[in-house]
Amino acid sequence: MAKKSRGRRINGEGAIYFESSSGLYRGELRINGQRRRVSGRSEEDVAAKLSVLRLEMGAGVADEDVTLGEWIEWFGAMVLDGKHALTAQSYRWALAQSKPLQSKKLADLTVADVEGLLLALSRRKPSRPARKPDGRGSDKGTVRGPLGQTSLRRVRGALALCLREAEARGMIVRNVAALAKIPPKATPPRKRRSLTPAQAEKMRKRLTVNEDGALVLTMLTLGLRPGEALALPWDALDLKRGTLMVRQALIRTLGGGVEVGDPKTAGSVRTLKMPTGLTERLKVHKREQAELRKARMSAGNVWLDPSLVFPNSHGGLRNHGDLQRIVRALGAQVGVDGLTPHELRHSAASLLVEDGAPLAAVADQLGHTSLDMLSRVYRHKVSDIVDLTAHMGKIADG
Repeated sequence: MAKKSRGRRINGEGAIYFESSSGLYRGELRINGQRRRVSGRSEEDVAAKLSVLRLEMGAGVADEDVTLGEWIEWFGAMVLDGKHALTAQSYRWALAQSKPLQSKKLADLTVADVEGLLLALSRRKPSRPARKPDGRGSDKGTVRGPLGQTSLRRVRGALALCLREAEARGMIVRNVAALAKIPPKATPPRKRRSLTPAQAEKMRKRLTVNEDGALVLTMLTLGLRPGEALALPWDALDLKRGTLMVRQALIRTLGGGVEVGDPKTAGSVRTLKMPTGLTERLKVHKREQAELRKARMSAGNVWLDPSLVFPNSHGGLRNHGDLQRIVRALGAQVGVDGLTPHELRHSAASLLVEDGAPLAAVADQLGHTSLDMLSRVYRHKVSDIVDLTAHMGKIADG
């Protein structure tokens, strides 16, 4: 068995080598007579797994020597792996933004370090990988531009949660991330927008002739989350009764792909009644999809998954980027530049509330388990004018 070793290491540190027969990197850790092994596709992957293993085994590594990067690896394996995929994905993205600090020892981290990171992220310049002469290339390695206040709070919150575990174990004296402040000049959150009734009606008319009209109409009418709409299977629809059951969602994988998984929360699983217009539009969509699938397969092309209601042109899963481009283009046509899929969901809720639908019923429609968020965001839409004059008269008139 051919091996390429990085050299002998001391007890508790571990060794990494390449195994040519399998094409994998192997890692080995020996602590006080115990030997454990890990494998991975890259040297970096194995090094990360060894870091987790050292922490799990007591590792012969003193608490004061653990780096932030090693602790994040432990946190991912011991905490995030037990959370819902969407939640874990969000935390992993946020923690990845702390890369400039990850070589620093936990015990040496300061509030100033975290605030410096947040300030740098708020000023970060975007970068893209080099493109080939023909214009093709991968977006892998692309760095987003500056982070706004909302994203910075996600980064700070994820770091604080991660460091809370270290604090509970006596590895650090205080949680420096929880004490850090967000740069006041970072881009503030964009005001939440929703379509007006006139804009929504204009969009509905355009959706009757748009090839992606059924998808957008379903989201605008029912307020589905983007991932819920993209993963929707035909057997979740009862077009005779006019119902739609939300029971799965599209999830981004760590490798940048997408897969079908469970919805965001248990409360997200719900059955919705559809209005007649949407039900009829989906019947037409199903016939059109069957004809397109038949034509493609007759021409010798594949149709990847006939169970999907809103697949891509090959019958496979759409990604979130495709949906964003579709919604943005349709929004521009009705005078709303930069419209996003989440704003389409917000529009559905806003239009329902403006029409007098009870907040509790709207929360059930959207798959929220609590009224708190809806009360904060939509309470002002229940009535344009707050009228308590009948009660105020006793004060003013005596």
